[in-house]
Amino acid sequence: MIPQDDERMSEAFRRYGCRVRVLLAIAEMDVGDELTAEQILDILDYGRGRKGVIVNDQYRAGRREHLLINRAFKTLHVSRRGVQNGRIHYGDPYYWSGDDHDYILREYRTDGEYGLHWVLCSRDGDELFDPYDGEYTRGEVTREMTYRTWAI
Repeated sequence: MIPQDDERMSEAFRRYGCRVRVLLAIAEMDVGDELTAEQILDILDYGRGRKGVIVNDQYRAGRREHLLINRAFKTLHVSRRGVQNGRIHYGDPYYWSGDDHDYILREYRTDGEYGLHWVLCSRDGDELFDPYDGEYTRGEVTREMTYRTWAI
């Protein structure tokens, strides 16, 4: 899959786009197909143009982040949806879906400028996709968010 630091992505996305990139990867993993760079750029434009989806110039995903997952499914020509349904902060459930999830987004502290980085994991916690191809050092896990997908 195309990483966040691909040369075709904007400088800001290459630096800060890890969470948004792994949200899109949920659809790619679910379908078994990959988005092209052009498709990713189109979805980013879509997200920036909608309130609560991509909320700032550092590609922070907002309350309506699920629209990015759904747009990726639509772009891949699949009738599916996805949504966040659980959150854990420093090992303590903030709200929790139990076993009703398909994917986990895991956030690590890092030695990078921003200091945090997201990766996509399976429902069992095995890493599936790290959107950054460069080198960095991981520290502790700060948050995990669970997501489920379903056919419509």
